[in-house]
Amino acid sequence: MAFKKYFWTLFLVSNAFLSCKEIGENQTPLHTTTSENTISGLVVGISDGDSFRLKLENNEIIRVRLAYLDCPERGQDFYQKAKHFSSGQIFKKSVLIKVTDTDRYGRKVGIVYYGDKILNEELLKNGFAWHYTQYSNSAVLQELENQARIAKIGLWSMPNPIAPWTYRKKERN
Repeated sequence: MAFKKYFWTLFLVSNAFLSCKEIGENQTPLHTTTSENTISGLVVGISDGDSFRLKLENNEIIRVRLAYLDCPERGQDFYQKAKHFSSGQIFKKSVLIKVTDTDRYGRKVGIVYYGDKILNEELLKNGFAWHYTQYSNSAVLQELENQARIAKIGLWSMPNPIAPWTYRKKERN
């Protein structure tokens, strides 16, 4: 148990040190964390591409939503592929989450770190999500989405993909 805490402390300190680069005022600091706003645990369920269930050290299970992006909704093209991608990356793995908020459904919203990767970035790079500009003005995340669009990766291979927020609005009406 002490090793686990030591590992995460070392991870946080080294991650913050290695990512010491200038962050512009319009960028989200994905590569910096502090222990005050982080949680860790084992991913025990994938709800969809951008949300999952996390088992904490005390065996409590919480729901987590990825910050700053939006994956296709159930019924949309690439919904299953986004869910499958997230599952392949983090299911039954230990992750560290930099919590940025709690949403109206009680889910912890955050940036998900696993291995040497960040799931939020990986989903955008691989064309399984939109950068959610309503909640983020990160130039880094926008560039990842733009690169996937240009390369026609994932959902960007479709002629006119519909953003999840547009899809949800249509479904409500």
